[in-house]
Amino acid sequence: MRWYTALPSAVLASGAAVTAYASLYERNRWTLREFDVPVLAPGSAPLRILQISDLHMTANQRSKQEWVAGLAALEPDLVINTGDNLAGFDAVPGTLKAMDPLMDLPGAFVLASNDYYAPRPKNPLKYFWPDHKRVHGLELPWRELRDGMRDRGWLDLTNAAGELTVDGRRIAFAGVDDSHLKRDRYDLVAGPADPTADVRLGLAHSPEPRVLDRFAADGYDLLLSGHTHGGQLRVPFYGALVTNCGIDRERVRWLHKWTDRTWLHVSAGLGTSPYAPVRFACPPEATLLTLTARTV
Repeated sequence: MRWYTALPSAVLASGAAVTAYASLYERNRWTLREFDVPVLAPGSAPLRILQISDLHMTANQRSKQEWVAGLAALEPDLVINTGDNLAGFDAVPGTLKAMDPLMDLPGAFVLASNDYYAPRPKNPLKYFWPDHKRVHGLELPWRELRDGMRDRGWLDLTNAAGELTVDGRRIAFAGVDDSHLKRDRYDLVAGPADPTADVRLGLAHSPEPRVLDRFAADGYDLLLSGHTHGGQLRVPFYGALVTNCGIDRERVRWLHKWTDRTWLHVSAGLGTSPYAPVRFACPPEATLLTLTARTV
């Protein structure tokens, strides 16, 4: 009888400990991931790309803002922002301040749902129901955010294409608006990626296979996405419970091959919704991708 009495208390205590770890420690354990991506022509010097994604910034997140600003010390050749920057109506100044040192570097970005719409409470079980009805929050000051990045020279690739010369290398870009919300208009950027460029990059906030397939068919070398938070809550030896998009669980974060010639990197992101402020076995991350020469 005593064993049965003690068991619920032990379960509750364990649950409380896990929740405290996930909400108070791990979601603030800022982490830098590094991967090498062999996509450059043989004999090419490396090119370093810093990807930041899913900041979900609020005005008072000083630790996150300082850590992001400090990433400039890595001196990447290029910075890519794959969207979902905001989590509050007053978050634009803090977000731009965090990115300020990075915006001294060449960069490009796409926008996403949590740039356009404020977060709102939702039943977390909805993530297990892919076709649930989405209800948007109030509109955020996304134009202020967009203009702040544009004014510093970053390419806005939201349903657009562009080009930058970085460290003497010519990079061809294309990007789409948030495909999870079906705002993507790939036809606006469709067509073979420039074969004369040194490397071809595609940006899509949400790694929806229907969009990734079109980038790959058009000859892009590396696709950069976010959105998934790496699953946000991961079970050891199993992985992500959900992906919140059409991507498979095995490729819900980090670097993978999408096709024989196209690589995909899905950032686990740096934030969470204010209404789900937990991460487990999936710390908040930025990624330094070193593009290297192919062996053949």
